[in-house]
Amino acid sequence: MAGEEGPLPRPDSSGRGVRPGQGADPVIGGCMVADEMGLGKTIQAIAIAYFYKEEWPLLIVVPSSLRYPWTEEIEKWIPELDPEEISVIQNKTDVGRISTSKVTVLGYGLLTTDAETLIDALNTQNFSVVIVDESHYMKSRNATRSKVLLPIVQKAKRAILLTGTPALGRPEEEGQSCVQRNGKHRGLKV
Repeated sequence: MAGEEGPLPRPDSSGRGVRPGQGADPVIGGCMVADEMGLGKTIQAIAIAYFYKEEWPLLIVVPSSLRYPWTEEIEKWIPELDPEEISVIQNKTDVGRISTSKVTVLGYGLLTTDAETLIDALNTQNFSVVIVDESHYMKSRNATRSKVLLPIVQKAKRAILLTGTPALGRPEEEGQSCVQRNGKHRGLKV
């Protein structure tokens, strides 16, 4: 039943279902989808987020060039969502609809030190579900976008991290990418 937490089903004899090493941790509330490009990370993330739609508002953070493709995919796969319920953030002061939208789509390029109005609006909204596309963009804890985004992701009840580049340069970056909360990793458990 939607909204219930528990273990994800294991594959049956047909091979369907979740295979060992895949899945979300319902206690920690996060997962990482680390597939190669073109294998459907976007639709997987939308499906996971939709499963938790009763917990929304949903924040989707993407490379700036992907804001509209993500919006189109949301509209395609969740047709009951009215386009007016989706807010695509255009600039650092475009915060008027964040508090009333069910879905907010934000480009990494707006997460800068001079975006106080936007950062305040994002922190005030209390997003319960967050999708972070290309989550390896947060690998440096000193980067401004990481400093802005990590607290929002950590505060969320559900974090869905997407990357086609999960292998990082240094071991300490692994923990940063998986986003820690209360001393536990939120994301892929390795």
